[in-house]
Amino acid sequence: MLAEDPFHNTSSRMQDTMKKILVAALFGTLLLAATSCGTVRRAGKDLAVTLASPAIILYGAGTDGAIDARNIQTGLEAGDAVSVLAFPFTFLYRAVDHGVSCLLHAGDFLVSPIYGLAELGGHPDTKIQPLMIYRGFLDAEEETTVDVATGETTSR
Repeated sequence: MLAEDPFHNTSSRMQDTMKKILVAALFGTLLLAATSCGTVRRAGKDLAVTLASPAIILYGAGTDGAIDARNIQTGLEAGDAVSVLAFPFTFLYRAVDHGVSCLLHAGDFLVSPIYGLAELGGHPDTKIQPLMIYRGFLDAEEETTVDVATGETTSR
């Protein structure tokens, strides 16, 4: 029978304590991130875009690439062959574009606890809004624009 190592039991207890501290810190971070609707909305949208990113990248690259290829065809006043030949390049460009946008949302989700801390500061001008890279994706608000000449507000 092997002799018991007195340090093994202490090391195991220390590891358990560290795990509990880590879980408490993560829970506290989540509570800080959930300090207001603005922080939760932004983190929720970031998480949804990050989880749906494979579909967003493929769908966005396909549709935007096809539109870009058609615009190239129209701009060159050429036949359909130009659109077909341009599509692989426009698809690749748009796939990278949407990939970077999804990575920005993933990175923004990772720093969302900072937004909660900012809102805890209580400054009246602190209003956290979701990123507007993908407009209309989980956004309940309509986008409005102001006409410079007339000053009229219009909804899109």
